[in-house]
Amino acid sequence: MRLARSLAIIRVLPAASLPEEDAVSFNLPAFTALLLALAAAEPVHAADPAAVEQGVRLYEQGRDSEARATLLPAATAMLPIATAAFTLGRIAMREDDV
Repeated sequence: MRLARSLAIIRVLPAASLPEEDAVSFNLPAFTALLLALAAAEPVHAADPAAVEQGVRLYEQGRDSEARATLLPAATAMLPIATAAFTLGRIAMREDDV
């Protein structure tokens, strides 16, 4: 379904319908292969905001080792949450591990 939606929004216009300065060389088979590869790719997962909130609460309670274990995945995710990294830095400073 995701692929069908991706392909449905693409319109290939004949080069003659575009002004010459806007015409672009277009390799349709390569573009189609790229779209298929992107559609089959795994989605990028962001960090879990609820885990970050829990980690910050644990930090505020002084439970640093539990907070670190909760925040570390969020700080090192593909789309990290800055609050997680910031709180990990605060834990390191509190433990003189800077």
